[in-house]
Amino acid sequence: MRGHGPLRVRREHYLEAIYILGEGASLSRVAGMLGVKPSSALKVVRELEAEGLVVYRGRGACG
Repeated sequence: MRGHGPLRVRREHYLEAIYILGEGASLSRVAGMLGVKPSSALKVVRELEAEGLVVYRGRGACG
């Protein structure tokens, strides 16, 4: 029997985490909530920002 690999974190999960965290959303908190590295969270947050779905405020703040 094969073990299960890590779950893939989808873009929808990032949006949900940012929504749940609200004004307190930061890259480190979003990354911690999703179990990913902050650098990975930054990449996805910047993609979401380019699509107009979130605003990245720099210094780790997003919303």
